[in-house]
Amino acid sequence: MCMDYLTRILSYISELDEYKFFTVCRSLKLNHLSFADDLLMFCKGEAKSAYLLLQGLKLFSETTCLQANRQKSAIYCTAMEASEIERIEQFSGFKREQLPFRYLGVPISPKKLNVVDCDLLVEKMTRNIKWEDLCRSKKAGGVGFRNITIWNKAAVAKLVWHIGCQKDDLWVKWVHSFYVKGRNWWDFPAPPGASWVLKYLCKVKNDLHQLDMANWSMMNQVYSIKKVYTDMRESIREVTWASGVWNRMNLPKHKFILWLGIQGRLKTKDTLFLHGISPDNTCCICGNAGETHDHLFFGCEFSKQILYARLDWTGIPCRPRHYSNG
Repeated sequence: MCMDYLTRILSYISELDEYKFFTVCRSLKLNHLSFADDLLMFCKGEAKSAYLLLQGLKLFSETTCLQANRQKSAIYCTAMEASEIERIEQFSGFKREQLPFRYLGVPISPKKLNVVDCDLLVEKMTRNIKWEDLCRSKKAGGVGFRNITIWNKAAVAKLVWHIGCQKDDLWVKWVHSFYVKGRNWWDFPAPPGASWVLKYLCKVKNDLHQLDMANWSMMNQVYSIKKVYTDMRESIREVTWASGVWNRMNLPKHKFILWLGIQGRLKTKDTLFLHGISPDNTCCICGNAGETHDHLFFGCEFSKQILYARLDWTGIPCRPRHYSNG
């Protein structure tokens, strides 16, 4: 609601004759962007337009008692005269910094991002939590997402199974008549001139040779995609904390936050400081140490008091001193 009020103020300022938009924002009549409690304001490189924006911010602060943190605020200038920059620095009180800067770890630059910048973004997105970890069962420490690659193979393998057991199907009969021609399907290699469908079926058949599907018909076994999917997945030992996280008494949001904490993937201040997002890594609750996962849950005196009181209330005698994802 507060940010909506600020948007109305800045929109009113953008309609004043004295205000000039930043060049590429003129057609959209855009002079600010906000996300949560972060704000970006931009205008033409002149002191008058910048002054009007700051007056709007001042009105917002006087009305809501919300003040801009001068230690975390800065002005960025491009293609401006030195005299205009000096005037803005004087009446704003903000320090001047150079482009590019980083917001939430993402480089903000007036130029197009190059390949190196994009590679860093992709690396950060993929190194936090591996897809394989998410696809583990909840008992094995994952989230229980379905691995689509393995599931697809298990589904395609059902067609392989139908051909092997010669199911009464027109397409199966065509494969046997046109390609297999009386040979053993389980040893049948796809000929070079075969369609890509048959080649892929043979590839899946070879990938699943360890399941010994050729002998299933003799055991009167029924094909199940779910069972084959489970058999194809890597066997991983179960973790001891799964029932404490994924029980029906926890709210979904709390389950996922707890799972992230056990994996060491919460956005604690030590992680944010490492990526240049937070100015420091000090615990914002006690201020006595760096905000790591261990400190946040077990080292901070405030957290420790809450944890021990909860354990006493539930009658659990243990006193954990660190977290473990085992």
